[in-house]
Amino acid sequence: MEYHVFKTNQGWMAALGSSRGLVSVSLPLSSVRAALESLCGDTEQATQSPERFQDLSERFQKYFSGYEVSFPDELDLSLATPFQREVWQ
Repeated sequence: MEYHVFKTNQGWMAALGSSRGLVSVSLPLSSVRAALESLCGDTEQATQSPERFQDLSERFQKYFSGYEVSFPDELDLSLATPFQREVWQ
């Protein structure tokens, strides 16, 4: 697992991914710690990887600045609840 925390004009966000895809993304929150704690997955065993999430963080920064962006990222739903899987698919 790999993760990255990044700042947008709406607050701090975090992303967690596996070799299969994106596992979890936080909403913008007031602190790095809050963003990390909101992720669905264990970041203590994960490696920080800014390069892996650079494109994703740039797209979120553009999105929160009012630009139209797409998020075609592969998802890893292995940690998702049945309800979350239905919503995301």
